[in-house]
Amino acid sequence: MFFFPSAVQLTVSSGGPPPADTTVLMTGAADPSARWTLASNQPWLSVTPASGTIGYRRSVPLTLHVDFRPERWVRSTSTLGAPTTGTGVWTGSAMLVWTGDATVPGKFYDPVSDTWFGATSIVGAPSTRLPTTAVWTGTEMILWGGLDQWGGTPLNTGARYNPVTDTWTPMSTVGAPLARFSHVAVWTGNRMIVWGGEQPGFNYFNTGGIYDPATDTWTGPTTLTNAPSPRGNLAAVWTGTRMLIWGGEDPSKFNTGYFYDPVTDAWTGTTSTVGAPVARSHLSGVWTGQELIAWGGGTGGPHLNTGGRYDPVSDAWVDTTVVGAPLGRASQVAVWTGSQMIVWGGEINGTLTNTGGIYEPPSLGVGIYSALVTVTPEFGLPSTFSVVLTVTP
Repeated sequence: MFFFPSAVQLTVSSGGPPPADTTVLMTGAADPSARWTLASNQPWLSVTPASGTIGYRRSVPLTLHVDFRPERWVRSTSTLGAPTTGTGVWTGSAMLVWTGDATVPGKFYDPVSDTWFGATSIVGAPSTRLPTTAVWTGTEMILWGGLDQWGGTPLNTGARYNPVTDTWTPMSTVGAPLARFSHVAVWTGNRMIVWGGEQPGFNYFNTGGIYDPATDTWTGPTTLTNAPSPRGNLAAVWTGTRMLIWGGEDPSKFNTGYFYDPVTDAWTGTTSTVGAPVARSHLSGVWTGQELIAWGGGTGGPHLNTGGRYDPVSDAWVDTTVVGAPLGRASQVAVWTGSQMIVWGGEINGTLTNTGGIYEPPSLGVGIYSALVTVTPEFGLPSTFSVVLTVTP
């Protein structure tokens, strides 16, 4: 048997450094000396030493270490060999950017080595267009829609690119949504959902469609029942169960968000506006596995380098830091690597750019986290104590 404090309380700011290591005294309450081992049930908390011997009324100092990574902009992206503009996806190992120009190959960016490399085939590539959308299926990039850059005509065509075979495959247009640009697209795991967007003349949509690449078919439109008002130049992510859209314009700007469930074909809720970023369009969004990160875009004035992180579970927003952030921009590419967001390209107050930056959210979002440390003696019953970590905005 052992004696500890009943609970250890720790606090850290999501934008600040990790908490200092804390020492807890464990006191033996049995005679003779006993060997013991301990374990934390949470990956963010480590306790050392992990084993030892303790005697009656003897104390052993245990060091509590919180593995917490603060929010930060890590660095800029290389411009050496970078394309001039485009749309892109994360392939699992690199960011793939298609330039929007059918005659110019796309390129890959490796954030580990900070290098641009490779060139996609232009044989069978989609016609020149921007803005368009791109999703990654696990094996292919799917591009769809956009505005024909030569005639200013909206498109309902697209193509799939396989980087392993370096080949393009055209998509069926049978049953496809109306031609559009400034729409959004997400990948559900087996389908692509496209939604919103516009046609020339500020004709905005609140319609969408669902595409199945396995059969090369459009399987149906998205419902209009309870759908958000028409909008374009918004952000959208797939949360694992629903599509979350946020922001955009009609052409007035929005700071509202909505959820769409493709299984039930239903719009199922809204996001809080408390603490939300200022209304904007031409922004980017990524899903971290827990949060939407909405960043950049514009309000009608200078482009923004601000954003916010939204947690659907708590329905709460936290601002992203601007310390070390890239210059404000609109219509940029943003991808999630599994631990970092890469933002790249877009337009900075009227000028196209091939610059970018890499952002890491805090490893633990705002909230209260509990861990249980279990100390098991060589003989007898285990003892436990709890550690509660509060992450503040």
